[in-house]
Amino acid sequence: MERMRRELGPRGLEVIGVNMDQKPADAARFLARHSVSFPIANGANDACAKKFGVNAMPSTYIVDRRGNIRAVHSGFRPDEGAGLRGLVEKILTEPMNP
Repeated sequence: MERMRRELGPRGLEVIGVNMDQKPADAARFLARHSVSFPIANGANDACAKKFGVNAMPSTYIVDRRGNIRAVHSGFRPDEGAGLRGLVEKILTEPMNP
């Protein structure tokens, strides 16, 4: 996500992380090893996770410029990065107002 944000940010990509860890120290340790330049919202919130159907960590929600959730991806496997990037690049080519 960090690499995509750096490379596609000039084209309009925004990345926002939401930390759902019950223990803030867990997230702090992860971010100490994997620095990111995008904002991270903190606070375990089971109601939020239920509303969005979060069933795995991490979960990625790809939202278009109009605020529509276009894809949800659960978990992380390095071989799936190219597919997610392709979808993001496609969405970035779409006009803001159809």
